[in-house]
Amino acid sequence: MMIVLTRVIAPAAVLAALLATGCSSSSSASGPGTAATATPAAATPAAASRAAAPPASAVVPPSGTPGGALPATTVQAWPGGTEVYLAESQDPGGTTVREPGCAAGCPLSGDGTIVLWNMTWSRWDDAGAVGAGTEKIESCNPDCASGGQYSVRVKVTLTQPVKDCGDGVYFWTHAAFAWPAGLPAALSGGNAPINPWDWPQLRAAAKATCG
Repeated sequence: MMIVLTRVIAPAAVLAALLATGCSSSSSASGPGTAATATPAAATPAAASRAAAPPASAVVPPSGTPGGALPATTVQAWPGGTEVYLAESQDPGGTTVREPGCAAGCPLSGDGTIVLWNMTWSRWDDAGAVGAGTEKIESCNPDCASGGQYSVRVKVTLTQPVKDCGDGVYFWTHAAFAWPAGLPAALSGGNAPINPWDWPQLRAAAKATCG
């Protein structure tokens, strides 16, 4: 992905007029009499609006409904144009991937009980990632070893990147899920997967590298 930064250049005529005004004021100040005092122009409403605009960032609301557009709530700012990665198993020192197809599985949990498979990403930029595919979830009832595994269709949104200063990259630290076909009964009630899912340990590990 290539990001193009565009700067607006004032026309040459406007620049020449501004230079002429500056020279005129300088001449008046150095000559006899009272020096002219330049009065700064008042900021236009549009300029004031641009100055007050918050940096782009997003967070998924508690309902966790991924889609093509990310929520507009500002919670954290980070430099635009940065590359953000998924740290598998929430380990920034392990396997890290960007827009992964997850053909061999992308574990989201350290114990491998939640894994993404065969993902297609409709969005992946520095504000968020939105993808669809299959999620394999272990039922931990009566326990995770014998509860069985279920494959469900999933839409997932990743947000809230933090910087790992050791590698100079960013990692997603928040995930929200939607299951278009719903979840099986075995994954309901107290056995339902966490949604949305915050990864504070990953966030802490990344921030610890920044000293």
